[in-house]
Amino acid sequence: VTVRTQPVGQTCSVNNGGGKVTGAVADVQVTCGVNLLSVSGSLSGLGAGKTLVLQNNAGNDLTRSQNGNFQFSRLLPYGSRYAVSVRTQPTEQTCAVGNSLGTVTGTQGNVMVNCVDHVTVSGRLSGLASGSSVKLTLNVGGDFPLNANGGFTFPSKTPLGAIYVVGVALQPNGQTCTVVHATGTANSAVSNVGVSCTNQALSDLV
Repeated sequence: VTVRTQPVGQTCSVNNGGGKVTGAVADVQVTCGVNLLSVSGSLSGLGAGKTLVLQNNAGNDLTRSQNGNFQFSRLLPYGSRYAVSVRTQPTEQTCAVGNSLGTVTGTQGNVMVNCVDHVTVSGRLSGLASGSSVKLTLNVGGDFPLNANGGFTFPSKTPLGAIYVVGVALQPNGQTCTVVHATGTANSAVSNVGVSCTNQALSDLV
């Protein structure tokens, strides 16, 4: 007795599958179990000397320090869900996961992780009145206060090739600040953002 066709998602084996018929045969045993399958993929763009930590289904952490193929150690039953995410980003980089969600129906080797470098966004502030402060934002991030004219660099960084947007979150008292070169694509470090503050007219202050 052999298995000619396995059921979907399972593997069946036969015990006492052969012998000589000397009477009624009742000891043939067929046992089926759910297939356990791996989740794997490939990593690209990770910088030299950097470390990335991935996880699957909010666990089974996988640390990678070089590009190439990877595979999570925990096997998953056929038909179960997988969800691959980044637990810890590498320094000065942002990694995104493609084909991160799905159902395990075979060895899932199509997860794609790509990392890109961060770049700085900087510029120059002019016209701010002495003793005043203006608050800027980068990509709707946290407020970045400035209280003196001159050059500035945002503490948060933007992924290489991403769109950046600089805005004014809080105007200084009695002044209006505007931003030039406020948005663009960060194909390299951005240094031409200009913030200019001017005094409001008396009619605007009433």
